Amino acid sequence: MTETPPPRRFALFAEIFAAYDDLVRDTAAHVAATEKADGTAVTQLDVAANTMIVDTLQRAFPDMGVISEEVREGVRPGAAQQWVLDPVDGTASFSRGFPVWGLGVGLMAAHEALEGYLHFPALGESLMYAEGTLHLNGSPHAPPRGPLFHDILNVMVPSQANHHLHMERLHGYKPRNLGSTLYHLACLALGRTDGVIIRGAYLWDIVPALAMVQATGGEAVYLDGAPFSLADMEPLRAGFHEPVLFGQPQHTRAIIEELGGPDAIRHD
Repeated sequence: MTETPPPRRFALFAEIFAAYDDLVRDTAAHVAATEKADGTAVTQLDVAANTMIVDTLQRAFPDMGVISEEVREGVRPGAAQQWVLDPVDGTASFSRGFPVWGLGVGLMAAHEALEGYLHFPALGESLMYAEGTLHLNGSPHAPPRGPLFHDILNVMVPSQANHHLHMERLHGYKPRNLGSTLYHLACLALGRTDGVIIRGAYLWDIVPALAMVQATGGEAVYLDGAPFSLADMEPLRAGFHEPVLFGQPQHTRAIIEELGGPDAIRHD
């Protein structure tokens, strides 16, 4: 059987990932985090990776914009297509020596996620999605599809959502938190988890993985079942705070039912 050739941008992002690995080695002695004005953590790797990737994207795609967690004003904010960048998703984990953190870059236009590129150096995993093709570590990947028994069903729930919801009602799925929203969504696209709950996120926490989640059959819904859209995140740097659930439709329905739908949100 002949393999489908990878989209043309895969080679560029392989180079970006390699350059990122070089930065990881260069900054290995400086992983301690400092506090930004918004109260979140930043490291030398966040800053160095942001500069390298923004410069690379501007050279390769001079007509496209760039929205980055580390660049307040962005680049070409009026461009029809925007690269969305998180130089280190999981900075808190990275700064404390945990392995689940990495780079996320996604392409969006008209509130639609088109492409996604994820790289997790400490885990040795890279995902690329474009033009209907998902690659894991350079090879085409199709998530496993088969019967799952009760004991291995799980849902990724970050701490800020965990404290905001009645998680004690969730019995059919084991809650997990690995410390990186993009890795949670990568696990969904790879078929390793059955749901991902996100709250208090921004474009760069979602766009780099969203196209691959949708391409593998995943949906995004609020806990009342209404569909989530990137248009809900206007203005583009505002983020959102209501819990959003990502997963295959059969699992989102089951998880919402167990949690109690809109009544899952704590008000105490």
